[in-house]
Amino acid sequence: MSTATSWEPQIEAVRRRTLGLLQALQHNGQAFELPAAPDALPQLEQKLTANEYEVLVVGEAKRGKSTFVNALIGRDLLPTDVDIATCQVFRICPAQREAYRLRFEDDSQQVITAADLPRYGSQVLADIEGTPRLDQIIRWIEVDVPSRFLPANVRLLDTPGLGALYAAHAAITHRFVPRADAVVFVLDSQAPIGAPEIAFLEELLKVTSHLFFIQTKIDLFRKEAWQEIQKRNQEILAQRFKDRLTDCRVWPISSTNLRKAAQTGDEDYLLVSRHKELAAALQAFLFRVSGWVRTAEALTVANAYHDLGRKTLASRLANVLEQSKQKRAENQQRAVECRRRFDAEWGEHGQKRRELLEGLHEAATRAQRAFLQALQPGGKIDRSYQAKIDGLQSIEEVSEYAQLLPAQLQEAVLEEWRSISEAFQARCLELLAPFWNAAETAHVFHETTDGPPAVAAPPLSIVTDYFDRFRRAYLDATITGTTVGILAGIFAFPVGGLVAIGAAIWAGFRGWQVTAARQLQEAQRQLRGHLNQILSQLRSHYLDVNPTRPGMVEEFFTTAERQLSNKIHQLTTQKLAETQAEINRMLEEEKFNDAERQAKAEALNKQLAQWDALRQDIQEIGNALQDMERNMAASLPR
Repeated sequence: MSTATSWEPQIEAVRRRTLGLLQALQHNGQAFELPAAPDALPQLEQKLTANEYEVLVVGEAKRGKSTFVNALIGRDLLPTDVDIATCQVFRICPAQREAYRLRFEDDSQQVITAADLPRYGSQVLADIEGTPRLDQIIRWIEVDVPSRFLPANVRLLDTPGLGALYAAHAAITHRFVPRADAVVFVLDSQAPIGAPEIAFLEELLKVTSHLFFIQTKIDLFRKEAWQEIQKRNQEILAQRFKDRLTDCRVWPISSTNLRKAAQTGDEDYLLVSRHKELAAALQAFLFRVSGWVRTAEALTVANAYHDLGRKTLASRLANVLEQSKQKRAENQQRAVECRRRFDAEWGEHGQKRRELLEGLHEAATRAQRAFLQALQPGGKIDRSYQAKIDGLQSIEEVSEYAQLLPAQLQEAVLEEWRSISEAFQARCLELLAPFWNAAETAHVFHETTDGPPAVAAPPLSIVTDYFDRFRRAYLDATITGTTVGILAGIFAFPVGGLVAIGAAIWAGFRGWQVTAARQLQEAQRQLRGHLNQILSQLRSHYLDVNPTRPGMVEEFFTTAERQLSNKIHQLTTQKLAETQAEINRMLEEEKFNDAERQAKAEALNKQLAQWDALRQDIQEIGNALQDMERNMAASLPR
């Protein structure tokens, strides 16, 4: 406990100092009339101020995930007493007042009550009571409650159990992994980690290595028994995944005793629950895997902006100190020429800007066409699943595959979309790189000894955040939801009536009185037909255009083009205004007499001194961050 807890003052000190740095850079940048700070700077300041972490809780069904979350809350609130507990994601946020909401992907909300949580959150009850379909695009169920043991800066996302029988469960869990700061992977004390959990860890590691392992139900077993399971779990994780995991330790927890501690206030229950050790370790882990990254990203952006600001101030000072009127005139002419060239290339009618927009449009068209082709009859997805259906050897195999097909087909569509959209994003970043370079260097005209200003990577808010937010909030969500809506009603049943719980469309199978061979051939034919029907519905839903609005995929790419075009226009306008301001400054200074020129130089030297002091802060915070990372890594068990 002491090792993890000892990091908390250092973590907080680095966070506060970084916040002060970002605020000083923005304040001085405005006071000194420097180029506008990149959008990422105030966004990073906001993240560091909030100091909040999104933590995803995942694991096999019935490992005690929701019971663990209830214990952190201090009361039994989330549904647990059903065969398969959660079908929706619950977002638990510590708050003084209780509030419950359905949050949709367009950020709209619907207020509900605590009594509604089982209805909206339990798959079994949903089947009976008619929970809103997933194609209504519910992002999560928000639960704001006073929480006895959940840290104030942690928002927990409790996900469906991975061993669930419902096709939507794994897809929902996969959908939220990329947005989480860390993933808490729940094991229990009955047996060591098994093959299904190993398989899911392999999938998780494709997205993140920031996994924090806990082992529940230690109160149900003798200490020696659960510790042996804990030891074995750690050995398996270390041997199987090695350095692919950030930390292979498994932290034990008794949710039952933690719940009793909340009910009684008895510190002995809290002690035996082992919550204090786990909570301290989680905070240190969150800083190491996410808080450190936030701070490092803030320092990277701050350093690039500082370089740009210093280059600007140095350029102004050099021009003021220039004794030769001819050279000052040359500087002015250079400034005018730089602005003219930037406008000619990237302005509203610029050749390079036109080529950039054409390239973005071509990339969007290619990506949209690729996704359409993947869903076409005879396309990659269709061919793959037709071959799998043809390879089935018995009516039992057809029955089993009918159960698996919804989740598999859904995942195939999602993976195809993710692959295409990520390739589109990478292509956009490649196309935009020359523009960022030109925009970030457009207003520095005077040659100084400092070298060219550092050019930051394209601001996250312009490209990456847009793609991630739109893809996650709109297309991923609807593909997940609607695909399940289409598939579940068709394939949630066994072929031949082996388990008669499916849709009416398959009712005829139950009355067959034909040979086994005919059953198999007919079942395969029907399965292929339904595969084609589903792909047709997916094409219609995501790609077809109607009189009132474009298809969903077309809308995604059209919106992406429009957003990027607007941002290019905004930045171009801003940079042209900044370059004109520098030109006007030079023209005004040309009227200065010697005394005014000397006073201006003194003022610029003071600004440079203040600005350079911030560089020292950047270096010191960076050194402290590196020391913490090195020491944290050294404290991990080998």
